[in-house]
Amino acid sequence: MKKLLLIMIVFSTFSSARAGILLEPYLGMHFNSEVSSNCANDCGFDGVGYGARVAWTNLGLMIGANYQMSTYDVESSSNDGDYSRLGVIVGYSFPIMFRVWYEHILSGNLDFDGGTKWEDHSGSVIGLSYTGFPLVALNLEIGSTSFGEVNGNSSDLDLDSYFLNISFPFNL
Repeated sequence: MKKLLLIMIVFSTFSSARAGILLEPYLGMHFNSEVSSNCANDCGFDGVGYGARVAWTNLGLMIGANYQMSTYDVESSSNDGDYSRLGVIVGYSFPIMFRVWYEHILSGNLDFDGGTKWEDHSGSVIGLSYTGFPLVALNLEIGSTSFGEVNGNSSDLDLDSYFLNISFPFNL
């Protein structure tokens, strides 16, 4: 019984010693991104985005949430758009310099200056991070998302985006 108790104490000490919380604010640029419906031709957009990931980490596994806000400039329109999204993330940090994650988008909206508001947001994002620099990570996110409502009416808008950002991961 004493051996079992000792094994449990040692196991819990080592397993909890590797567990932690990741707080990761980021700032970046959308590039070569496209709106693939509601345009006669594909409409490109770019813009600045920022947000933060918060995750529980243990032995390289990462489970948490991501919130992002962006401002878009659409090429074929004079209206700018404000975008926000909330998603859950699952990822893995490799022992040497790389991390990958998948984000499932739970909600979000896209508001244009002209009063158009896109809602009923869903989609996914795949991310790759280079973590070889001290205190800084370089991230590339590739996303495919869609909106199902415009100003309360059913409609479709698909976004394919590339987001390059720099983040500051804090492991607590």
